[in-house]
Amino acid sequence: MPHGNLMPTVKTHQSAGVTTHFSIDSAERVAWCNIETEGLGLYKGKKNIHAISISTQRADHWFPCFWLPWGGDKTYKVTLVDKRPFKVGGEPKIFLTAAVDGCSVFVEGTEEEPTVYHANAMGQNPSGFDLNTQRYAVRVDRSMLMRDRLLAIPEPKRGTGSGLRVAEGGDYMIDFLQALPPQEEQRLKDEAAQWLRKKKIQPGQGTAQGANGAVRDMGIQVEAHQGTVFGVKKNKRWSFYYQRRVSMKYSTPKSGRTDLSKTKNWNTYSMWLSAEVVKFWPTGGNEVPRITPLPNWPG
Repeated sequence: MPHGNLMPTVKTHQSAGVTTHFSIDSAERVAWCNIETEGLGLYKGKKNIHAISISTQRADHWFPCFWLPWGGDKTYKVTLVDKRPFKVGGEPKIFLTAAVDGCSVFVEGTEEEPTVYHANAMGQNPSGFDLNTQRYAVRVDRSMLMRDRLLAIPEPKRGTGSGLRVAEGGDYMIDFLQALPPQEEQRLKDEAAQWLRKKKIQPGQGTAQGANGAVRDMGIQVEAHQGTVFGVKKNKRWSFYYQRRVSMKYSTPKSGRTDLSKTKNWNTYSMWLSAEVVKFWPTGGNEVPRITPLPNWPG
């Protein structure tokens, strides 16, 4: 899981007086990465997860990668061409971007030199849906807005190549478009239980009461959904994947505590499962036609 949101120098692009996107400065497309032994930041202390540190500075055992940040209600773009005068560490063979929980990541261009976009529509509600009762409709609306915004950006100078495809919330988050189906919830719980057994961890069962009187299920619970998107270069050609990730919560009794009817006598932990890894470019995934004329955005 990429840690942080390293922000390189960017160029602002506009159309009809409206900012359409930001492109990464060609001199700063390449960052340095290191796979850590644990989670960092928001993921520190979580189990079954490794953070990937991103830096502008090289250190021992770190490797070069193409890096694309994200921004609230913004679209960032990078073309995977290494323009460093000296290819220290060799040319990057990995592309990384920030973890996603509603953003859309688009890829187009040639397999040798693709262009990638990380789009976000935070705070937008084009159709005015009720944020409390129509949250799934709001999510679909934002996904479509990100597509429209992307189509207002001219295609890469190198051409669309293998076509424009996208990994969006409905792909990498199981509960993005609907409530988590019971059978899928049980499958995730079973997978978490299997991981815990391998680690010789006995999760709790039943319920316990908190200080405020609220009753809590102490068994394995689905906590949150998230995704990661990455690219891999092999034989001079790039492929892109999204990974469905699910955070699971479980509890174990505190040492020496016998009254397990109280939540204060339990320790609660979070662990991450990799639910699935799916290739979406240059084949697979959702293709987005380059519409002519462009949609009415901006304007």
